[in-house]
Amino acid sequence: MKKNIELRHLIPVRIYDLLKKLKRKLGLHTDLSRRLGCLLKDLPDFSFIQVGANDGLSTDPYREFILESRGKGILVEPSPWQVVKLRRNYRGRQNLVFEEVAVSYESDSLILHVPLDSARSGVASLREEHVRVHSGHDIRQVQVAGARLEELLAKYSMSRVDCLFLDVEGAEADILLNMNFDRVSAWLIAFENAHLGENKQKVTDRLVAHGYRVEVHGLDSIALSVAAPVFGGVSIP
Repeated sequence: MKKNIELRHLIPVRIYDLLKKLKRKLGLHTDLSRRLGCLLKDLPDFSFIQVGANDGLSTDPYREFILESRGKGILVEPSPWQVVKLRRNYRGRQNLVFEEVAVSYESDSLILHVPLDSARSGVASLREEHVRVHSGHDIRQVQVAGARLEELLAKYSMSRVDCLFLDVEGAEADILLNMNFDRVSAWLIAFENAHLGENKQKVTDRLVAHGYRVEVHGLDSIALSVAAPVFGGVSIP
């Protein structure tokens, strides 16, 4: 659930996507995007869960790769306002399903804190303090359903996913410290590290203990499973 307001508010979605592709070809992308492009090229069928999908467009580092994938994907977004935009921005994509829930290992009913300023709605979080720090004090609360990653996989009869993308505005540690790695079994996990705080080392240690190599790319990290060096016949560089 991202914060910034960009060019996408001013131009059609198709043009926005074309400009993103052009930026990648010209080498004007972020380090995270460059690395993901290297890892996911020629892998048209990777399956995934994206948690914190926001509207599927605003400063989303995963959208360009999701559009290129023909694999089954679960897009998770708890905000009732953002999920409407999310469905619209991915309309026509038969390989995608949408879940209006918050991923949580604490409760199946939670309070989502959402900025009243619609331009900042991407900062919505289960953590009130996080929203206040990043968007001010005008906040509304909305009750949302909660679900575990494992429950979402079971709902769609998915035994595992290839990629797990996390952008959950401060809740990354809650997921990474509680998820069942054997059940989710993602070979690539991408997440924001900026909000891990005192849990940063705990998260890294747990990922390493479950067979991942952790790369840091600025405010983001990528964890790669060392047990899956080849996927779809293509070696991971």
